[in-house]
Amino acid sequence: FCDSYLSARGAISRSVNMEKQTSDGVKVEIYNDAGRAVIREDAEWKKLAGGFVWVEGPAYVPSLDCLLFSDVRANTMYKWSASIGVETFRKPSHYSNGNCLDRVSGQLVTCQHQTRSVTRTDLQTMKVDVVVDQYNGKPLNSPNDVVAKSDGSIFFTDPEYGCQINEGHGKEPEQEGKYVYCVQPGSSSAIPVITDMMRPNGLCFSPDESLLYVADSGAVRYLKQDESCKADIKWSDPHLVRVYDIVNGYEAKNGRVFKEIESVPDGIRTDIQGNIYVATFTGIEVFAPDGTALCSIVTPRVTANCTFGGSDNTTLFMTSTDTIWSIQCLIKGSV
Repeated sequence: FCDSYLSARGAISRSVNMEKQTSDGVKVEIYNDAGRAVIREDAEWKKLAGGFVWVEGPAYVPSLDCLLFSDVRANTMYKWSASIGVETFRKPSHYSNGNCLDRVSGQLVTCQHQTRSVTRTDLQTMKVDVVVDQYNGKPLNSPNDVVAKSDGSIFFTDPEYGCQINEGHGKEPEQEGKYVYCVQPGSSSAIPVITDMMRPNGLCFSPDESLLYVADSGAVRYLKQDESCKADIKWSDPHLVRVYDIVNGYEAKNGRVFKEIESVPDGIRTDIQGNIYVATFTGIEVFAPDGTALCSIVTPRVTANCTFGGSDNTTLFMTSTDTIWSIQCLIKGSV
């Protein structure tokens, strides 16, 4: 995803409601009483930092009271804290994208486009270890987003977006498909658990980990393997969130459409009541577990991802093109 991808909105045949976006700042749209329980219409929002290229992969680290995030095309990871502001965390970052914390070790888990790998970083020593970088003897496409279960297993998506030279390794994908994989505790092998999606992207678990939600941004495809990063949107291809039952700890079964998104979904999160927060062209769309639209958090530019954090885990951090925003919610985020 990049500026040329954003400009593709002007050439698409289907109309997406972009006029509700603000020129600056964040606004909230409430659809029903259940939405009022999620966030106040006058909720406090803050612009935490700006001037980036394409920010992604926010992960809040309670032990350090900070937000880590990737600027994919700048090949840099940053650290934000209320006391210091923005600092460089890692440069080069190997075009890192999604991040999360290992639920057992507390280590940072990162998807790296350039190395086609998922890594773990010890936040005390900064030692980096590769979790996985291949499947069936071939390099992964470009791991995109990642989530960890409470048992220490890691689930990640592997579309081809990081095959672009200015967002990753610049080589053709070698895997037969774009899958969602699981790496079980103590293992270095990727197990494909979802193989029926076009371009799996963001993912998250329900609070009890019985459900896995996965965004399919199949409608967005890159057209050129060069610095232009030209992209196109084909609305007949998927732009939706699917949900799967998790059985036997890691198997994803009974896949079905949870919600078709008006624009294109990217990163997703849940709160402790099971509501789903979907990053889209216009900001964050919030849905109840039954798919009912509750409210929207509208941002000035395309929002790629979000995560909960702060002292009581009710602050929603949003990576929105070149800016990091936060807004106060009424329900705690799911870990």
